[in-house]
Amino acid sequence: MTEALLTLYRSVARMPDLKSAYLAPCGLVESVWSNRNLVTLKHMESVCSQRVVNLTPTSPTYTPLLDNVQLIGRWRSSRAWLVQKEELAGEKKATRYIYVQRPESPPTTIDLSNSKLHGKVYADGELGCLAFSPDGTQLAFVAEQYTAKGKSFLDASDGHEGRGDLYLSLPDWGEQFTGKCRSVVVIVPVAGDGVSDEERVMLTPPEWCAGVGQLQWTGPDELVGVAYVDASPRLGLIYCRIRESVLFHVSLRDKVFRELTPRGDFVGSPRLTPTGASLVYLRGPTGGPHVREAQLLVRPWGPEPQISIVTPRVVIDTVSEAVPLQDGTLFPGLTGASSLPLRCFLTSDLLVFSTQTHFTNRSFVVCIETGSIAVVGPDGGGSVVALDAIEGRVLCSQSSFTASASLCLAPVSVRRHEGKLTVEEFEWVELVKGFRLEGVADDWLDTWLLMDKPSHPDAQYNSVPVPVFYCGPQQAAQDGSKRPLVSLLHGGPHSAYSNSFQLMIGVLLSAGFSLVIPNYRGSLGVGSSGIHSLLGHVGSVDVNDCHAAVLECLKRHESVVDRSNVYLCGGSHGGYLVTSLSAKHPDFYRAVSTRNPVTDIATMAGVTDIPDWTHVEAGSVAPYTSPPPTDVLTKMAAVSPMWVIDAVRAPTLLLLGTEDRRVPLSQGMKYHQLLRHRGVPTRVHVYPDCHALSKVDVELDCLMHTLTWFTEHRL
Repeated sequence: MTEALLTLYRSVARMPDLKSAYLAPCGLVESVWSNRNLVTLKHMESVCSQRVVNLTPTSPTYTPLLDNVQLIGRWRSSRAWLVQKEELAGEKKATRYIYVQRPESPPTTIDLSNSKLHGKVYADGELGCLAFSPDGTQLAFVAEQYTAKGKSFLDASDGHEGRGDLYLSLPDWGEQFTGKCRSVVVIVPVAGDGVSDEERVMLTPPEWCAGVGQLQWTGPDELVGVAYVDASPRLGLIYCRIRESVLFHVSLRDKVFRELTPRGDFVGSPRLTPTGASLVYLRGPTGGPHVREAQLLVRPWGPEPQISIVTPRVVIDTVSEAVPLQDGTLFPGLTGASSLPLRCFLTSDLLVFSTQTHFTNRSFVVCIETGSIAVVGPDGGGSVVALDAIEGRVLCSQSSFTASASLCLAPVSVRRHEGKLTVEEFEWVELVKGFRLEGVADDWLDTWLLMDKPSHPDAQYNSVPVPVFYCGPQQAAQDGSKRPLVSLLHGGPHSAYSNSFQLMIGVLLSAGFSLVIPNYRGSLGVGSSGIHSLLGHVGSVDVNDCHAAVLECLKRHESVVDRSNVYLCGGSHGGYLVTSLSAKHPDFYRAVSTRNPVTDIATMAGVTDIPDWTHVEAGSVAPYTSPPPTDVLTKMAAVSPMWVIDAVRAPTLLLLGTEDRRVPLSQGMKYHQLLRHRGVPTRVHVYPDCHALSKVDVELDCLMHTLTWFTEHRL
């Protein structure tokens, strides 16, 4: 069985992920693809290049990227690659440099390893960036502020720098951002090798600012970006798009950081219009759910902008319930998780963005003058995410549960009439074709809004829709056999599944399982009321929605799925849900697989990097900056799976990460120990990985054990 499952895994894991795409001059299109290398057990990236002439693409050519390339900067035909490798045992120092190629110039290498201006360069998706100046002569990036390497009091080498600091602990940004404590902006010229510290410019943010990111040049010697306001305790940043932040402006001339937006909000995605006349950005309230509603705002800019806080104009306001657009498409508004490509303007006033809707990620175009919105992108039933837009052309990624990402290009023409936008029909050009899962038919998807929805304790949220996916065959097998059903539950809880390619779904489908996937209340994609409907109701509203979705799925597809073999699978808050469901319905679910589950909100409050999450979701108004009062702890415990463990019967597999700072290892280990004590079949696998368990070898191991666990416990 193991070899058969491995063969199946390999067939799905070889499908590439589309990471980014770029419309270069002269019809050149570049895209970056990531593959799981099952020999090195690492992700391997390649650049795909092709030309498009009269909407006819040449065959793609792939070039593997250098090992340890972490960021790519682009400007016209110039490219910059950040290569970074941390110091390992037996190595003298870390490797850190930028490799630059420009037309009509020899390549240059900018060594960053020995700089005393900064430490490690940030390459994450929240703070990391590598941005060419408007004339292509300089690069801006964000890095850790320089501190001498800590050493023992007994180590007197190289003077007193860092002496006694070997075990110093400083506040950082938590999960996956360990060691990112305080950042600086660094500007380096791209001409010539061996650029010294004297030729570089370091911009140090003020003390109130703990981190900066999302840099955008607004002139030859000026930048804007996002500055995060420091707090104590500092809360985790990744997956939490609500941290207090401001837009800032800084000039290389005086190096002074000036705030452009007031405190008390979160901001993100600053983008300058092609004419430079306006600056757009996302803004939303802080606190509450960890991803929440946002607005798209615009403020005047120009050659001599007002470098101060000004009142912006709202382009897209928050949306409580999804509203129909002119063509009938439901638009749920923006959230902190919505994405604006780095280049997002089709014209000077038409901006392209992507956001979660009921069942898919969709791309839209908005006029920043009128606020009118229209859908853009091929309507093939899957998700469409805009990657790059310039001069009336847009590059998109298109994928579904059963087909990996395709890269598509189109010239987009927008008609305006009485303040409304209509995207004229056009033909998308498929530049790189995705791959379909073998043995999967086109009709292996059914979507609906939960009909028999459990009543909400607050009547105002009874109207919040619950989108549900069923993925699997819809016709009964000729031999009368039925497929086991997996209820796959997302984490967050303020996130969502969309109809896009994901390895776990592909592997489960290929292994003979059908899936039911509910976006329970609290999920994104239905408006802000959907997000807020879960606060204070975890353990009841979300759990009941998920079980109701399973029951409806069994009714809709009773000829296909086997109601005696229904399994639970989920991680993080999805792990909270599957462990709650196995206790609430002990004789219904056959087995459980869970990754880094929340099992006890009360004890998690003192060990997670986001203690505010535990208060918000449990409905506590007590400050997270103090120990939770007894009544709050009691409330947290009352909605925690750990405290109803006596009811659990389903065999439970736990997959845990030692480096998880979001839901620490203790949550799953204690749950496992208590299950063993009660005689419930259980196993635990512990990996040297973070909350996402996304390393190639770890991901493989988790999927293999999940498949084996479900197969072993099938009736």
